[in-house]
Amino acid sequence: MSTRPYVAAAALFALAVLLAVSACSRQPATSPDLRNLERPDPGPSTPKDTVPVPPPPPVPTPILPIAFAGADSAFPGTTAHLRWAVGNESSAPFRVDYSLECTLPWPGFPIAGHVDVAAESVAPLSTPVNVPANAVEGMVEFIMTVTRPNGISPTTTEGSLRVWTNEPPPPPPPPPIQPVLFVGADSAHAGGAVTLAWTLINESQTPFTMQWTLESLHAWAGYPVSGTVSLPAGGSANLSTTSSVPDTAGPGPRRARITVSRPSGLPPASTDGLFDVFR
Repeated sequence: MSTRPYVAAAALFALAVLLAVSACSRQPATSPDLRNLERPDPGPSTPKDTVPVPPPPPVPTPILPIAFAGADSAFPGTTAHLRWAVGNESSAPFRVDYSLECTLPWPGFPIAGHVDVAAESVAPLSTPVNVPANAVEGMVEFIMTVTRPNGISPTTTEGSLRVWTNEPPPPPPPPPIQPVLFVGADSAHAGGAVTLAWTLINESQTPFTMQWTLESLHAWAGYPVSGTVSLPAGGSANLSTTSSVPDTAGPGPRRARITVSRPSGLPPASTDGLFDVFR
């Protein structure tokens, strides 16, 4: 029997398999390109778990040996209270002695006492204050001094108290009285005379004679000019002084100064007068 037909069939089968494999390995033009597909987004990265660092502890408030904590307002003839905070910053309790003074001469001061303060703590202290019946309205200052054991230096702080009254405030003091005042002057011409008007005042309760002296502030001839005026107690008088103007005086404003002397230890006083010179 001949084997040729079998060999030919086997060759045809092998060729058909080869063509089929070659066709499968080719990608049609209409097929999508899977190489360009995006990979799925894995999402935001999750950081590793960390333990937060705790904040530093707050700085403890320092304990002061003594501090003013306030006061009540008060009326004359009543009792007010000043409040204080007495501190002990040490690790052992101790006793604190205190002394309260008033900056005004109120009776009953200084006020002394003591308070026991626990370790590392602050103890409140209230000091009653008797307000005098004649106290005037306004702020009153106090000084508190505490003394602690173990050779610690005394510590001082200040406090205040408001006093109210139903009386109106006292009137302001009267202005000081000027013994001599300039009133006015006539215009003057070079080579002529000038008259200046003044008022002299006696603020004392005793009549006296006032001495006055007029001088030029321009080194003019004929000066100084002096005289006296009798003044009643608490009274005043007008004074006119006439003096020459040199013919060499230039035009413009000029000044003369009057000085008065008084008895009974009253100090001298002076003031200036202004006048114009024309040519």
